[in-house]
Amino acid sequence: MFINIQVSDELYTKYAEKAPDRPQRAMADTLKAFVDLEPGEAMVVLRAETLREVSRILGHPISTPKELLEHLTRSERVTLGEGIEVELNPGQRARLKAQAEFFKQPLEEFAKKQVAAGVVAIVGP
Repeated sequence: MFINIQVSDELYTKYAEKAPDRPQRAMADTLKAFVDLEPGEAMVVLRAETLREVSRILGHPISTPKELLEHLTRSERVTLGEGIEVELNPGQRARLKAQAEFFKQPLEEFAKKQVAAGVVAIVGP
């Protein structure tokens, strides 16, 4: 199907710079990326630089919204055995991260040691 869409010269120029031989095709490809988005539905789009930074902060590469949500959900909980989950608030997570960086240890390794020390302090060795 062919349709005509009026775009500004500035927008067309941006696509022409990225795909000089086929700017219309580049526009169509961009629209395809949003095919599942309902009109008026909110969406957060991360540019490559921001996505790399988010992946660095999380310590895990993220390539889909589902992966991001799963990682954020997992990273806010500490699991102790079967069925025992402790939710970390953002302040606790930030302090653990800052302490791990201070002691130059990977966050996961540092957090495991701190949780183990806390359990020993409360219930004994």
